[in-house]
Amino acid sequence: MVRNFDLIRNIMFKIQEKPPGEPEFYLMMDDERSVVNAHVELLIESDLVKGRKNSSNYEMYDCFYINRLTWKGHEFLDSIKSEEKWKKIKSIIKEGGETLNFFLVQKIAKAISLEETKLF
Repeated sequence: MVRNFDLIRNIMFKIQEKPPGEPEFYLMMDDERSVVNAHVELLIESDLVKGRKNSSNYEMYDCFYINRLTWKGHEFLDSIKSEEKWKKIKSIIKEGGETLNFFLVQKIAKAISLEETKLF
């Protein structure tokens, strides 16, 4: 599976919109279920999202209990929140002949932010 950063970004937006409180239960059952599940699991593994996977031999589908974005998750999402900035990041990476990866997305987002605020 190839990571889909547009999907990752969309999942993170959905989690951020969730009010604080008890973990929310997500059961993915659409056609893209396995792809979405794999990306949610990656977000948990990378410490961008606080949650857990619940797998059972008795259940047909994986499900997730999602608590919230982590600090790192909020920082990452804030750096790519603007649609204009997101398109610019993807364009820069594509022009450079690279593939999207977490490290490059963060570096380019930071560079764009610094350029926009003229801090350095």
